[in-house]
Amino acid sequence: MWQPATERLQVTYLGKVSTTGMQFLSGCTEKPVIELWKKHTLAREDVFPANALLEIRPFQVWLHHLDHKGEATVHMDTFQVARIAYCTADHNESPNI
Repeated sequence: MWQPATERLQVTYLGKVSTTGMQFLSGCTEKPVIELWKKHTLAREDVFPANALLEIRPFQVWLHHLDHKGEATVHMDTFQVARIAYCTADHNESPNI
């Protein structure tokens, strides 16, 4: 049986930020990206790095959260491709992203 191709990428999950009321124009991600990066760098010591496995599927993107041993947990976020707005971060502002 034919299976659609998927791609898996090892990523560091920084979290989510609500962007309600924003217009998706040039620079629209700067404030959310800076906020996420600050939260990530100020994380408590008892919080493990948020490594994740990003699985890109034909109509969905799955984010499998990994534990501190690098093994998949039962927690997974699913994003419908039709609901994803794509903007890139300005690497001059946030070079680590």
